Amino acid sequence: MKSRAAFALAVPLLIGLVPPALAEIEEILVTATKRQATNLETPASITAFSQDQLTIRQIANIMDLQVSAPNVEVGNFNGTQFVTIRGVGFSTFTHVADPTIAVHVDGVYQPRVGSLLGAYEDLASVEVLRGPQGTLYGRGATGGTVNVNTAAPTDTFEGEASVIAGNYDRLGGKGFVSGPISDQLQYRLFALYDDQQEGFEKNVLPGGRDGEATRSRAARASLRYLPTGHLTADLKLSYDKRDGSYIASAITPPQDVLWPIYTDAPFDLRPHRMALDGENRDERTDTSATLTLTWEAGDATTVRSITGLLRNEFRQIVDGDGTGVFANNQDTKFESTTWSQEVNVNTMQLDDRLDVLVGVYASDDDFDFTNELPLPFITWPLPEGTEIPGLGTVPFFLRIDFQQETRSYAAFVDSTYHLTDRLRAYGGLRWSRDERKLENQQFQVVPLCGFGLPIDRQNKSWSDVSPRVGVQFDFRDNVVGYAQFQQGFKPGGFNGNLCGDDFDQEEVNSFEIGLKARVLEDRVSLSASVFHYDYTDIQVSQITDLQVNIENASEATVYGAELELSARLTPALSVDAALALLSAEYGDYVSCDAMAFPGNCSGGVVVLENVKGNPLTRAPERTFNLGLQYSAPVANFGQLMLRADGYWSSKVYFSHFEDPNESQGAYQVFNLSAEFAPANSRLLLRAFVKNLSDEEYLIGTLAYGNTSFNQSGIWAPPRTYGAAVSFAF
Repeated sequence: MKSRAAFALAVPLLIGLVPPALAEIEEILVTATKRQATNLETPASITAFSQDQLTIRQIANIMDLQVSAPNVEVGNFNGTQFVTIRGVGFSTFTHVADPTIAVHVDGVYQPRVGSLLGAYEDLASVEVLRGPQGTLYGRGATGGTVNVNTAAPTDTFEGEASVIAGNYDRLGGKGFVSGPISDQLQYRLFALYDDQQEGFEKNVLPGGRDGEATRSRAARASLRYLPTGHLTADLKLSYDKRDGSYIASAITPPQDVLWPIYTDAPFDLRPHRMALDGENRDERTDTSATLTLTWEAGDATTVRSITGLLRNEFRQIVDGDGTGVFANNQDTKFESTTWSQEVNVNTMQLDDRLDVLVGVYASDDDFDFTNELPLPFITWPLPEGTEIPGLGTVPFFLRIDFQQETRSYAAFVDSTYHLTDRLRAYGGLRWSRDERKLENQQFQVVPLCGFGLPIDRQNKSWSDVSPRVGVQFDFRDNVVGYAQFQQGFKPGGFNGNLCGDDFDQEEVNSFEIGLKARVLEDRVSLSASVFHYDYTDIQVSQITDLQVNIENASEATVYGAELELSARLTPALSVDAALALLSAEYGDYVSCDAMAFPGNCSGGVVVLENVKGNPLTRAPERTFNLGLQYSAPVANFGQLMLRADGYWSSKVYFSHFEDPNESQGAYQVFNLSAEFAPANSRLLLRAFVKNLSDEEYLIGTLAYGNTSFNQSGIWAPPRTYGAAVSFAF
């Protein structure tokens, strides 16, 4: 209540400080349709942030987008980021399945959702595209796309260095230099070091280590070569390393109904408290190289080639049950190498009345995964006929090794035709094909898929043709409406964690009507949309027999509305707000809930449940974003900028069974930041607070129906604050 009151009182206070003159709001160029255009001109639901906006809004990773972008829900569990847009999202934490919300960095698709914790630093812009993007972005864009654009080299020398300090013993620094090497060659170098030595999660066991301390290191080198006035070559090399721990806290008590070891197991259900008795590590290293060639082949045609090479390495050891007995210490690691190539041609023809984009795409992804789950407190009789001298029983042990290769191909066309000066028709088509090969071996002593299975080799392919069609009409200058249909597609795959069974592709058919406007002499920007989705063959995951199983739910219906507003009230004061309403419910879908009673879904006991009418996971019915920003000179001392952001969300479910223990009730988050640039100085002073009210809310849960018969969860970071000093040169 105090934080809400303070936030509300800030509005009249800030308005009283500013003069009555008015000014225009900032217009950000976007590349959502792979051509540069204004947000107003682009027939899609887009929220875009410039470099300055990313800084003042404290958007430092993909999870921070939730506070500033409507209908975006970002969660976390087991080192995997779950991004959901308009109820369509990713709920599989095996690291190998494709994300439902695609992330592109400088035009290169990022296949590993476990790598999205990297710092969003030294960027030019970030764009959040809501709705299927099956025509231009293909697989992995069933629900939307996040485009991350890094800063480019400059033709004049510039640089900046900064240091940051905060609570939880945080200390770090970052900086960049950029400029010309010659008339034809430019460079940009960036580096970051951020060390948080104290963890958010406190261990209640005597002498136990706390969790969530992290150390991040990142570097990026960019070169721009301009051999002619028509050709540009951009090469970017990046390195991102994060070392820390990952904690799952118990949110319900462990039960001894299955295994007596949990009878007196210590636990703590309070937020940011856990009983950690085993080793806990979370380490990941991501490296990439991107080469972009842009050729202006005449006044009306641009040819672009984007080549990407990614290397992702991951190692995680997790005490998964949230109790103080050494029962569940899982060791997961993977390495992957991904190569991708896209070539597209954009041309304007028929006196600029026809805009056509055509392209081809190919990628090759090699993924090597190992998961070990020793459960020493469980023993299992050896199968009949097995002869190991002196042993009648052996410890319960799971080890999974699999290698998966994915080859993807696509060809696409997207065009816009100006029927009149005000009316445009647009549409596109994308053909996609994904081929997967799996080599899977499970070393286990438990009758799930068999005892010590031999290597299982499988291969399968999925193909799809995704269309888009729409019309766009200018009601007047700077007032544009559109209506469209588009389809999103995500290929199927293999349950590498469960016997190698395959699951089907999923699709979204989307209908959307939108309106965009810049009015009152460009002082107000407005965007509104309504949408309806038919979502079929939804890929859903849950733990079955101690392993992650991905299966297809039949269908879901999604519809909703969004309203975004940005207004420059005075030269000093601006406001931005967004309201999102959403209904996302399953159709007929029969599944087995391992938490219904002990032993369900295992062995011969299977009681099924139809979840028809239950909400999709991570799909709150109502969310509201509000931001206030004040910028004005302070006498002759310098320039001051203040910003306050608020985010409100209704109840969120993390399970398709609508289990109240796997949900988060309505909550709110408030962030504050301030910047001061002293007059006649190159210094910039910053202060910030995230989660001002220290709200305690879950961002992910998981049920352990086969061992401790309890649920664990990940709590969002508590209140964090700090200050930074930057020097530009």
